[in-house]
Amino acid sequence: MTASPPVHPCPVCGASALGGPRYPAAVCAECSTRTECAHGRRVVPATTGPAGALEVRHIDDGTLCEPVVLHHRVRIDGHPAVAKEAHLGGVVVEALALPRLELVRGDITREATDAVVNAANSAMRGGGGVDGAIHRAGGPRVLADCVTRFPRGLATGDAGWTTAGDLAAHWVIHTVGPNYRRGERDRGLLASCYRRSLEVADELGVRSLAVPLISAGIYGWPLQDAADVAVETLGGTASLVREVRIVAFDGAAHDAVAAALARA
Repeated sequence: MTASPPVHPCPVCGASALGGPRYPAAVCAECSTRTECAHGRRVVPATTGPAGALEVRHIDDGTLCEPVVLHHRVRIDGHPAVAKEAHLGGVVVEALALPRLELVRGDITREATDAVVNAANSAMRGGGGVDGAIHRAGGPRVLADCVTRFPRGLATGDAGWTTAGDLAAHWVIHTVGPNYRRGERDRGLLASCYRRSLEVADELGVRSLAVPLISAGIYGWPLQDAADVAVETLGGTASLVREVRIVAFDGAAHDAVAAALARA
């Protein structure tokens, strides 16, 4: 007897939608037909070509849409969404939503989420604080992947992924926070770290993410403002990530994040 495909509520209209473990937020077939690109034109996602590459084409004339934003971002009745390839072929359209934030106090290297965020330095070769702890716990494969994927390092405010090595998570998303002690005090760069981490998580299909307070340690960003930026950005950025766990490394960080969440 063949098992029925999994069904979940469409995140746009609430009707029954087919999905699976990797795509629990896929919209129903009717909402998929109402997909629009960033220019307001109706589009249809399709997997075509010898490599099965994902394309998004305009319905009216069949021309290829070249999205100006990451990962084929589209909209369904005004709701932000993303078109992406399904794990076993085909295309799925998923609605983006604001992640649910959770605060815990503990060791981020022990979090069994899909991915953990590392507060890295621009050289991407390991360091102190969270960076050193993740490299020690993840083992040499994390550093080896950093060397391969980021031979020239990573810019402040940007993010990228590697294997998680021996960690309980599947991936490490590395992001480079601004160094307040060295005069890097652009709040937008700190917010970019969280925003880019969510975008990279979307590329990976991450549903649960553990995040430290970026730049709040040896980089010296004022603790309460660091917590405010984390909560504002993570809680206000539409993503495919459903749960973001902010991991506080001590009591002061926990209290700062708790205060930020209370005001959110």
